[in-house]
Amino acid sequence: MKWNIVVDSGCDLELLKTPAADTGYERVPLKIITGDYEFVDDGQNDPRELLDMLHESKCGSSSACPAPQEWADAFVKADYTLAFSLTGGLSGSFNSALTAKYMVEEEHPEKKIFILDTLSAGPEISLLVYKANELIKEGLEFDEICGKITEYHEHTHLMFMLSNLDTLVKNGRVSKVVGAMVGMMKIRLVGSASEQGTLEVIEKCRGFKKAVTQILASLANDGFRDGRLIIAHSFNEKEAVTLAKAIYVSFPESHISMMKTSGLCSYYAEEGGILIGYEA
Repeated sequence: MKWNIVVDSGCDLELLKTPAADTGYERVPLKIITGDYEFVDDGQNDPRELLDMLHESKCGSSSACPAPQEWADAFVKADYTLAFSLTGGLSGSFNSALTAKYMVEEEHPEKKIFILDTLSAGPEISLLVYKANELIKEGLEFDEICGKITEYHEHTHLMFMLSNLDTLVKNGRVSKVVGAMVGMMKIRLVGSASEQGTLEVIEKCRGFKKAVTQILASLANDGFRDGRLIIAHSFNEKEAVTLAKAIYVSFPESHISMMKTSGLCSYYAEEGGILIGYEA
């Protein structure tokens, strides 16, 4: 195999339907752990089971990044590898991938491996996968593709809308008072991925309609016009479809697609959460 596009399961995209010639696509799984329960996010396990387990558990939970050997097993398969990791602001996956790169290059110095800390999650990583596949199809050289991917990354973004903070409360990342307010007052937290790869709240919106209004305003402020936009939802297809229609009305030239969140993104977004990756 000449090319391999490799991601961790911080990317929702389980299958690349139209890969470039002689190009593979692989997802290296993260794990979510609560008590004695371990969820391996390899696409074979149901995120519904994960969320039910988290809801029933009184324990805190945590995610574990892939081991370097898991990344290395994917890197060694191709002459050229383009890898995209979950933000280093939430996970050690990027550092694990870097270690794997050195491991593989020491034994196979002829192989070329590019790794990007996406500083993001979910649908923004999917955008980078699609772009990498398109550039491979164009027949560009490895170094040129790496440069174009890095440049493209400067124009991709992530927004999120959360309506449930139970897991974040259990983990101590959000106070019980804030978590209870979000639930009782039907508040939707609208936020984005920062330049440092952390998740930051933009606005606390009372209800879904106000959250949609805030999302549309943020898209416009970021310069979104007619680009590609991906909505990933955690068991919230109805609101995801409503949001997609609203975006299309405001930006009729845009190219919108939809998918379900991975186990890892379902873990962070929780039930009802929506993630939006877009070009601007």
